[in-house]
Amino acid sequence: MRATDALRPHVTVVIPVWDEYVAFLEDAVRSVAEQRAMHVRLVIVDNASTTPLPHFPLPVEIVRTAERLSVGAARNIGLDLAESQFILFLDADDVMASGTIALLLSRLRARSDLSAAACTLVAWDARNGTTRPLDFPYRLTRIAVRWPVCYRVYSVLANRMPTTGCVLMRTNLVKAAGGFSDANFAEDWPLNVGLAFRGPIELVSFPGRFLRLHPRSLRSQPLSRVEVRRAFDLMHDRLKRDPATPSLVRRILRLVALRHTLQVRRLTPGGVLIPGRALGDLGWGSGPAVRVGISRRNNSWQRQMVGRSPQPHRDPFFRVPPGETPEGFKIPDPLTDLPR
Repeated sequence: MRATDALRPHVTVVIPVWDEYVAFLEDAVRSVAEQRAMHVRLVIVDNASTTPLPHFPLPVEIVRTAERLSVGAARNIGLDLAESQFILFLDADDVMASGTIALLLSRLRARSDLSAAACTLVAWDARNGTTRPLDFPYRLTRIAVRWPVCYRVYSVLANRMPTTGCVLMRTNLVKAAGGFSDANFAEDWPLNVGLAFRGPIELVSFPGRFLRLHPRSLRSQPLSRVEVRRAFDLMHDRLKRDPATPSLVRRILRLVALRHTLQVRRLTPGGVLIPGRALGDLGWGSGPAVRVGISRRNNSWQRQMVGRSPQPHRDPFFRVPPGETPEGFKIPDPLTDLPR
């Protein structure tokens, strides 16, 4: 092995950030710095933030965009800079559990045919420190991913696999798949499908990503039907252009387009996407019913829970899997249980 190869980072972690997300950035960076993995390169994409980024006492590469981009385009800026064999994308408001990168790296090294290895997610309310496992990916996804040929078709029909925060991917395959789409909604779906076309994805039953619950998250914002339709159109366009798209998928593209049209209508009753309904469709689970009011005058929105609130974080967008966590198993608190 050449000396230059020994010094080259094995993993690149890309974190896009802007404006109010800067307040969460230090937690995300610390969770990366304290991973039990060697040769990790951390790239922060300053997405034309109006809030100055903090100073970090560790090696961090910061690249600033000239103008505000979509979160998908911002991640692709970091992808273009990656020279490592593996890459992971982390949202600025989330954190990784200790040992996540090392675990996923061991799976990719053990199986050269894998295009990616993914962990499960945990809902995290930083205001009171509560954490609960999420029923995502769904059981059907966990079954389908065991058969790569079936999963290729399954992934085209619905976006039900995480692609950020707890997913380590082969960089060359991410670039070959075209990276993320230029959008703020379902921007990871084309990449998920592109990776499925290029190799199996292994799902590890380990809570690797702590999904921070807060009202300013992109996943909590309402979108117009036009924006949602555009995300599905970008997905359909990627299917037509990707040379790795299986012949079976190409033959059913019209049926896929019809399903996507129905999905858009179901996600946007009244012409506006309801976050709880969208997350439920994408596999997050909607919990108790959510009543959403839209004001045409100021485009504001509010939500009101109907029925019993899930415990303990009282958020209608997440559902706890059936049953309790296994006896003796403790989900680590990302801010206190990470190794020092």
